[in-house]
Amino acid sequence: MPPFVPQPVRYPCERCGKLFENSADLAQHVLVAHPYHRPVLLLRGVEIGVSPGPIILPSRPDDWQVMHAEVLRLNGDEISAVQLAEHLAAEHSGVHFLELVSQASRVEIRLVFAIATQEHLESVESAFCMLIEGHLSDVSRVTQFIDTCQPWSTASPYLEGVSQYLFGVLAKDQRGDTGLSHAHHKERFNQAIEVLRHNDRPLARLITSVINFSFNHFSGAVQSPSPVLNQAATRLAGWAGKPIAAASEVHNQTTKAFPLDSATEQLTGWLALSAEAALEELDDIRHASASLAWTPEDCSKAEALLLALLQHQGASDELRWVARNLQHHSLFAPLAAGVLENLHD
Repeated sequence: MPPFVPQPVRYPCERCGKLFENSADLAQHVLVAHPYHRPVLLLRGVEIGVSPGPIILPSRPDDWQVMHAEVLRLNGDEISAVQLAEHLAAEHSGVHFLELVSQASRVEIRLVFAIATQEHLESVESAFCMLIEGHLSDVSRVTQFIDTCQPWSTASPYLEGVSQYLFGVLAKDQRGDTGLSHAHHKERFNQAIEVLRHNDRPLARLITSVINFSFNHFSGAVQSPSPVLNQAATRLAGWAGKPIAAASEVHNQTTKAFPLDSATEQLTGWLALSAEAALEELDDIRHASASLAWTPEDCSKAEALLLALLQHQGASDELRWVARNLQHHSLFAPLAAGVLENLHD
């Protein structure tokens, strides 16, 4: 027998067949040349399955995208990515099962469609106009609105978003016997904006803009159908050093008949005034900037307005004090820095 000569151990790559002398080199090769990607389905850039709940908004074929999948099966039938996008965009109700397969893994997705009909959406909005606008006095008005909208079942997520906003307003103002604490208004506002933020309807855009204004997210507060709200958000964004262009004005749409929390109603009213007219409200603005009943976000808006009005009035000890108080604020530091620089000059 010839002498046994041991052969060096080789580690082949299962994807391309390339050989390596040790497992560490093989692992590095796989990491660089064949990175692992889990198959995903995206709707408007957001992975389906990350956010729970049904699909409630209409879509177009180009809103859907499949990534890192080599085989697609919808309800057991193989389908191309283009066909899948067209099929999903045409769906409005029902449950479908999607299987995405790659060489590395397999993902199953349960798709639930619950897209509201135009008739049901308009019916909810009509009920809102009749029962809520200008009449949000207590929780019974909200429950009456919810009960009235029960027959329009396909619009239930839309109804949920609007209702959560109304509960948030009552909680923020601590009125209407909601049983909610003041702190709960942020939770209700977040729930409302999560449902309504993709709805391109005037009521949804107004609610999301008001919530963004309340949270000091001014870039998300200028696309409303209310010129008053757009103007207020634009002025504040400019003072924050991030000027933005407001949406074109939509006439006959204001926040006067729309249910606002008292702080937002007061602030938008003040910010709509000329400097001369606002100076007549200076004592109230000064009190609001330090109010314990207002949120820190609303107090900072009042303080920024106070600083701008004091600057218009001329140099004073109060102007310097307010500017120093705001100079380290996360939003309105640019306004304060400009005032202090002018005072120094």
